[in-house]
Amino acid sequence: MSTASANAGAGPVTLVRHGGGAGPDWGAYILLVTVVPLADGSTEAVIAAAPPDQVDPAFGLHVARPYGPTGNARRPLWEYAAAATGTAGAKETGASAQALAQYLLRIATSARISASPATVALPWAAWQIRTEQHLQLTPIPGRSPDHGWGGFASVRVGRLITVTPKTPDTPRKQEPCSPTSS
Repeated sequence: MSTASANAGAGPVTLVRHGGGAGPDWGAYILLVTVVPLADGSTEAVIAAAPPDQVDPAFGLHVARPYGPTGNARRPLWEYAAAATGTAGAKETGASAQALAQYLLRIATSARISASPATVALPWAAWQIRTEQHLQLTPIPGRSPDHGWGGFASVRVGRLITVTPKTPDTPRKQEPCSPTSS
């Protein structure tokens, strides 16, 4: 379940300023949210976080929003999910890991479908993350066996290293998440 590796890809990306809900000392995160195709035809959600002061200010997400979280969150995103869901300090089980992944997927899905001043949609961007958690999602009964929550087979959670808007190669084909050397 837990993996520490660098991964990179390119495709449509959503960036969102998020945080709060885990306690007053957590601060804000900038979340990168994207979906990547896997070799077996299924899809993986990629959710990575960085403190606002470490993301290019040109995106405009470094400024705190009224009624939103302030400061710069420094703890891993998985710890934030545990604190926000009230499971911090509990022994992690397969079921609790699924619940944390689903919590982060709900945030990611909301950011992608509900535009706000705290959201930036990039039609195409290259990105690199350091994976902290990689989880195969439990299939939902009555659905295709390779689909977990939201139709994803897996979720990759980590630390955002870079995101760079770019023009896609023609034809537009999303690049799968791949290991990088670091």
